[in-house]
Amino acid sequence: MTSIHLNTLNPMPQCQTIANRSQSKLLFIICIAVGAFVFWAATSSIDTVTRGGGKVVSALDHQIVQHFEGGIINQILVKEGNYVKAGDALFIIQNSFSEAEHSKIKIDLKAKKITLLRYYAESNNKNILN
Repeated sequence: MTSIHLNTLNPMPQCQTIANRSQSKLLFIICIAVGAFVFWAATSSIDTVTRGGGKVVSALDHQIVQHFEGGIINQILVKEGNYVKAGDALFIIQNSFSEAEHSKIKIDLKAKKITLLRYYAESNNKNILN
């Protein structure tokens, strides 16, 4: 006579074991992903650069205030509700880019002058270092 095991007739315990295993794997993957995100958020640094145009609401029409080259605002000279006229200064923009560009051009100009002086000395057979 053959004996039949109860587990072969009722496959539910095996299905529940498989389901529990897959749920455990999914939960483990989610925990790892959340942990990785928290670690990334805690250790990384984000440099924030914000660009945007401002809008000045006037009684006549909407006017858009926009800087052509972008920049960093050092100081805001007006407050909400202030009345302004055409030509009034609204804010002061940091000019570090302009200063850097100016310094670069000055260095290039000095290099060109030195090159020109060298060419002049070579063409006239003169020693300009004395």
